[in-house]
Amino acid sequence: MPYSHEAVHGFYLLALVVACLAPRDGRITWLRAAGAGWFAGMALFTKVDVLLGVAGALGAALVVRILGRSWKEAGCLAAAVPGFVIAAVLLPSAALAMSLGLEGFMPAWSGSWRLALGPEAGQIGWYRALAGLDRPGLYILEMFKHAGATGLLACLLVPACLRGGSGWSRAGAWVLAAAAVVGYFAWRAPMHLGARVLPLLLAMAGGAVLLRCPARGGWTEPGVAAFLTAGAGAAGLLAKMGLNPSIYHYGFYLMAPAFLLAAVAFLHGLDWCRRQFPAAMWVQRADEQRLRCAGSLVLGVYVGLHAVASATSSLDRTGWIEGGPGLRLAWTPGKDTGPWVEQAAAWASQQVAPTESLAVLPQGLLTNVLARRASSVSYLHILGPEVALFGKTRMLEEFQKRPPDWIVLLADDRSFLGDPGGRIHDVIPELMEWIRQEYELVKELKENPQGSSFAACWQKRKEAKLADSVP
Repeated sequence: MPYSHEAVHGFYLLALVVACLAPRDGRITWLRAAGAGWFAGMALFTKVDVLLGVAGALGAALVVRILGRSWKEAGCLAAAVPGFVIAAVLLPSAALAMSLGLEGFMPAWSGSWRLALGPEAGQIGWYRALAGLDRPGLYILEMFKHAGATGLLACLLVPACLRGGSGWSRAGAWVLAAAAVVGYFAWRAPMHLGARVLPLLLAMAGGAVLLRCPARGGWTEPGVAAFLTAGAGAAGLLAKMGLNPSIYHYGFYLMAPAFLLAAVAFLHGLDWCRRQFPAAMWVQRADEQRLRCAGSLVLGVYVGLHAVASATSSLDRTGWIEGGPGLRLAWTPGKDTGPWVEQAAAWASQQVAPTESLAVLPQGLLTNVLARRASSVSYLHILGPEVALFGKTRMLEEFQKRPPDWIVLLADDRSFLGDPGGRIHDVIPELMEWIRQEYELVKELKENPQGSSFAACWQKRKEAKLADSVP
């Protein structure tokens, strides 16, 4: 989705440049305004439900106004609410449920929440029209993936907007930050535990040290929030670098807030050094405004390089395949894979009758689109987050009540998502056992028979089972 990448680049660049170039006397106001703009942009990008986000934002803004704060502060808080809801409620709840072995705490009708806004909303609506799907499902994986950083930073801003300069607000910021950390990382552990958790702990420890540095009459509450926010961004930087080193990967623009830590910490540190070491020549010669301009230039170059690399990589990795009359779709695994996928879709169109249903596990909505075959179940993703939200029992019952005529098992190992990973065999073993009893293998399609990284096992419901289900 390079087009959505560039949109987020713009929000990052605006927020971070303003943070670097803001006048010293107005740094708190501008930092908060820049943060609010970033939160709003990421909220749009993560496709948080419009009604939920707007209602929560307006409600929070009204509460802030009643408490006597300004409308500007209310607006900053309102922009942060969608990410705050995700990080302070959804992510910790899911992590807690998974750690305690609980499941199914999300109502089934919530499956349509996250499709109200965002670049993919129109695409998924198009998918539904083509494949005849009953409902799109939650797509919770993307929300976990993209909203984690947003919610984490929003958690640090909200307390500062509510009560400036109070001890409760400082404590609340730390507590909410810890909750967001647990929610964002716990569900992925123990995969890459060191690359994710340890850098974040180091960043929090560094933030605690920075908080003890005096700055122009002591720290104000927004200043505390700014440092905590920057520390969270630095943790994301280190974690993402340990996991996704490719500059075109979305992880690189998610970790861009780490540059905010460098800018804010350096400027505050320079101010502190001037007071502590007044005789130091290198301190006195430092031109703060030039440093800010240089930092903004670095940010601009960074965003530009990432945008170019992302677009170039997308073009290199995308091949076009024919999806039917009047439709052409991009297939991202690579140009060499496109023809194979087109052949698989053609085989499905010939073997699967138009009236038969098709479910692709653990995820594969594109197959439904290309084959023009609907799914009889409402869960389009069978991955760890979906299982935590909806529950193994509920998902298994869905398949048993409305069994698909065909089931396709993709040999797509997504274990990088955490333990248990994305392999359907590990996520719901009960479902796999039910499939073995109810279905028989018809054909196994492989891109490379000698050792493919991508394969599909097409299984059809057994005739005896199908006859038993006919009233």
